[in-house]
Amino acid sequence: MSEQILKILKSHGEQLATISTQVEANSTELKSHGEQLKSHGEQLATISTQVEANSTELKSHGEQLKSHGEQLDLIASTVVGHEERLLRIEENMVTKKDHQEVMGTLDKLVGMMEKRDQEITMISHGMRRLDERVEKLELFNKKVEPLLLGLS
Repeated sequence: MSEQILKILKSHGEQLATISTQVEANSTELKSHGEQLKSHGEQLATISTQVEANSTELKSHGEQLKSHGEQLDLIASTVVGHEERLLRIEENMVTKKDHQEVMGTLDKLVGMMEKRDQEITMISHGMRRLDERVEKLELFNKKVEPLLLGLS
């Protein structure tokens, strides 16, 4: 029986050695995992810091975007105002055709006025000649009238 016990003890010793080897291997693996976990924790802390920085930058961009939106609203309202003003200008604006019609009418009026001016000049000369003739006739009449009165 002692041989059997020795065999069992030997078998248990071998199993214990195998378990001990596995425990050492697991301990080394656990230590490796611990180091990896520590490394991942450091990486996570770095990532967390970057996320916070990105969040702050994102807020800043959001504020800039809001400011740009307000500026775009101002620009849009200014453009609408300019469009309305441009429409009013276009409604009141003289076209090239309108300008040509007005200039044609003015040319006709100038022609008519020049003709009228020439006519007035001619009539004026005629009136002067008639005035001279009337004066001569009146002078003649003054000379002849006393003679006619003396004959009667």
